[in-house]
Amino acid sequence: YFSGGPLANAPVEWRITGYSYTFNWADAPAGRYYSFDPFDPEQPTYNPYDAYQGLVQEGRGTTDATGAFTFEVPADLGSTIASQNWTLDVTITDPSNQAVYSTSSFPVHRGEFYIGLSPTSYVVEAGSPATVDAVTVRPDGTMYAGAELEVAVYEYVWSSVYEQAEDGNYYWKSSAERTPVHFTSVTTNDSGMATIDFTPEKGGQYQVTATGEDALGNVIRSATFVYAASAGEYVAWPQNNNDRIELVADKKLYAPGETAKILVPNPFTGPVKALVTLERSGVLEERVVEFTGSSETIDVPVTAAHIPNIFVGVVIVKGVDETNPFAATRVGYVKLAVDTAQKELTIDVQPSAETVRPGDTVTYTLTVRDSDGNPVAGAETSLALVDKAVLVLAGAYGTQQSLVDVFYYERPLGVNTGSLIVINKDRVSQQLTEGGKGGGGGGGDGGPEVREDLADTAYWRADAVSDENGVIEFSVTLPDNLTTWTLTAKAVTPDTRVGEAVNDIVATKELQVRPTLPRFFTAGDRAIIGGIALNGSKEAIEGGTFALEISGAEIEGRGARGEESFDELDPGAFAQFGFPIAVDSTASTVVVTMTAVAGDLSDGIRMEIPVVRYQTPETVGTSGVVPAGGVTEAIYVPQSATDDGELSVTLDPSLGAGMLEGLGFLEHYPYECNEQTVSRFLPNL
Repeated sequence: YFSGGPLANAPVEWRITGYSYTFNWADAPAGRYYSFDPFDPEQPTYNPYDAYQGLVQEGRGTTDATGAFTFEVPADLGSTIASQNWTLDVTITDPSNQAVYSTSSFPVHRGEFYIGLSPTSYVVEAGSPATVDAVTVRPDGTMYAGAELEVAVYEYVWSSVYEQAEDGNYYWKSSAERTPVHFTSVTTNDSGMATIDFTPEKGGQYQVTATGEDALGNVIRSATFVYAASAGEYVAWPQNNNDRIELVADKKLYAPGETAKILVPNPFTGPVKALVTLERSGVLEERVVEFTGSSETIDVPVTAAHIPNIFVGVVIVKGVDETNPFAATRVGYVKLAVDTAQKELTIDVQPSAETVRPGDTVTYTLTVRDSDGNPVAGAETSLALVDKAVLVLAGAYGTQQSLVDVFYYERPLGVNTGSLIVINKDRVSQQLTEGGKGGGGGGGDGGPEVREDLADTAYWRADAVSDENGVIEFSVTLPDNLTTWTLTAKAVTPDTRVGEAVNDIVATKELQVRPTLPRFFTAGDRAIIGGIALNGSKEAIEGGTFALEISGAEIEGRGARGEESFDELDPGAFAQFGFPIAVDSTASTVVVTMTAVAGDLSDGIRMEIPVVRYQTPETVGTSGVVPAGGVTEAIYVPQSATDDGELSVTLDPSLGAGMLEGLGFLEHYPYECNEQTVSRFLPNL
């Protein structure tokens, strides 16, 4: 329960399905990306694009006295070389027949550790050493020492042919020959780290693969890629059936002040001109460079203005020469992610108590700090203290988008690039000739205190501002809910530094009344209503009484009040009660008050339930002539009419006047196509 007690002896249904999984090392050094991908084109069982792995197992069960249900499933991954993510779907039904669904995912790991590979630079110069940092990490993120790794480096030699397909058109078809060029062995040190060094002799693409084995005999693999640049040297790159090239950045994340090195896989031979641009919502910078080789690099300084990301674009233009029968162009883009740390705030939340009773007053102290840990003055902060149950039902708990993501989300590219060269007449003619393809409440000491101030939101303020010490303090008197209250604080400064924090406190009681009531009644209903008396403490509770008082309905054979007794309740146990009632046919609401008393402990709750009726409006129209002196019209009121019904009489001097109300609907018709637009004014003419 959100109020803290266990849900005992409840039926459970569960189902597990498998999906592909990629390990993420949360403690990786800032700015470094480690690949844990076991990429191996020679392993037919590995397909990173096939996410769904099928049903693993399903079953049923019942929670124990502590609200727990435990079952075991063998962690069998079969022959796949990759880990899997298993998703557990669970449905639990409580004593009031309310079913709650929840889902959770957990990884099933390929071995006792993972191998992570991270080049110090993804782009190096041919003939210069390339360094790849290797780590062995346990699934919980701690380092695994002493792992022996076999390392192989493969050179990718691409060949592309322009061949005719079955449809009669010509397409580029590229394939790579993977040639081993370097083998070595490394052992991770006491910190779980090792260094792999090799020297790419030529420009091109290289795959670094590391393989290890854990104490259980499980084989673990990982791979990454390094690209070698070579000015003036021709390197064969894969040819696409469009005018695109794939630029390669030397890092995955940059800090403002760093310089990015971008590899440009130029497919043309001989000197070419290229337009280099920095783009996002527009073109921010541009320059023209010349390339003489097919694997050269360009440098791009990164600044704070580029947060959260920037795009580097390269447009290569090749004129006509002996190797190129007509003018051609190639376009490449790469996204540079820029660290947002200097734009982030942290909020420390300290409540005066973490466990309280309904109606208590709680004081919160918040401190806003910048990325360096310094207090931030003037941070405008919104504060929302909301019933966690409401957030969960609304699908909002734990899913709110962070302010950093809102303000500094990854920006899309807002620039379109085009060239008349792609529709060059000579090029189109050649493609046509060859058939070429185009582009691509709380209890008291006396009687039970009844909880009736039940609110979804206990506190809301949108304009709290931190003082010179970065502190915000406020107090709030909680409503009567037995629940977990979730405080969400979101802060922003005038220079758009942002941050947020979430804090939970639990409002609970030792003895709790939990009603089992419908959302509404229908006039004349007969139903069984009631609730449970729940022991929400960690000690046994002596027996007591459970009472129900009602207005707007009667308890059959008892009138307005019914009472039952219950025996001693163990921790998490409950006693369930039901009372047959008959709803008054004239009532508009039914007020239900439930109380439970056990020794010095008590609780109570009062709720109003609306009463609805099977009624539909009836409209009768008539017309006639009113003679001098007037006329009397008789209106028959049916015997089934109720006190909360109504009769409306509208008189219009003519049939045309009676149409005006309908014309108002046309005037505000929600659809704006031509037909409805004309219908808005034509009838009024």
